[in-house]
This record gives sequence, structure tokens and C-alpha cells, in this order.
Amino acid sequence: MSFVKSFKLCGMLAFIILLTIHFCENSKAEFVKDFDCIPQAIKTPAQKGLKIVGEMSEFDPCNASVELYRPDNIKSPPIIIIAHGGGGKRDAINITREFQKLGFATLIFDAYEMNGIPLGRIGNAYRQMMILKTTYAAYEWTLTRKDVDTSKIYFYGISNGASLVINIAGMVDSKHVRGVIAEAPTTTGIG
Repeated sequence: MSFVKSFKLCGMLAFIILLTIHFCENSKAEFVKDFDCIPQAIKTPAQKGLKIVGEMSEFDPCNASVELYRPDNIKSPPIIIIAHGGGGKRDAINITREFQKLGFATLIFDAYEMNGIPLGRIGNAYRQMMILKTTYAAYEWTLTRKDVDTSKIYFYGISNGASLVINIAGMVDSKHVRGVIAEAPTTTGIG
């Protein structure tokens, strides 16, 4: 194993161990559904070849793909906003459940579904722009929540979602966002 791979593995293991120590409580499941809808956030872009054209959607918490989980035994839990990859929300369901076991609130959704774009062949840059716009709007919505600790927001992204959470790290306020986890970012896309 190369030094770089070994270093990355040790860093990720240390992060997971620290999270486990900090949040090792038996959390009960509570999926929150008490949202004010934001129907004006939903737009109707179209797919033309590998492109998505038209205005892309922001975030509507009432979209059927949205899952906000909050452990009910922690008064104001930290929250992880999950950014999926090219395979949609299903890419990140398992890791989302692991974060929940650690005592985190989680927010996961499907940007494809929120934009009315079917899974399929789309250029990485367009996927990432779509997921980025929806994820950033989800962050802004999260800041309005009173049932999570908005000074302890984290982002997790996988594949195309990893590329965009790296970008989102430069867009958010550090007094709210404490960390970004980018798993397997793609080498192409928005940069």
C-alpha cells in the first residue's frame, strides 16, 4: 500500500473513531415531516443529449425524495447533509443510516427527482451543477431549522456528490459548517 493511500485510510479511520466516541448513543429513529413546502423552488429543466438545459431546481422539503432524520434523544443534534452521486439517492442510503447510528441528524434527497430528470446519461458537469444547486439550497433551508444544531453542519458526498461538496466547502459559512467528507470525487465535471 502506498504512503498516500495509507495516510488517507488512517485519516478516515481516525475521523470515524472520533465520531463514534463523540456520538455513541442509542438513537431512536424519528423521520421529521413537519415542513412548510417551497413549491417555487421546483423548476422544470430538460435533458438534451448529455446536457441539462433550463433553470435547475433548488430545494423543496416536501419533495417525496426528502428524508430528514432526527434522533429524538438528542435535543439539538449535529446534521449531515448528504449529496448523492450519479446513481441518485440510493448511492448514499447505507452511509446515511450509519451516520444516523452515530447520533447525527441526516438530510438526504434526490436531486434528479427534484428536477424531474431521469437517471441516465448526463454529462458530469451538468449532474454536479444540478446536485450542487439543490444541495446548497438544502443547506440554506437547514439553517432555518430549530431542531438541529446549525453550528454543527457537515456535508457528505459520494462520486459526483463528492466533487460538489468540495466546491460547496468554499460557499458556506464556517461558523455553521464543521466538516466536509468527499468520498471518491470524480476527476471530471465542474472542477
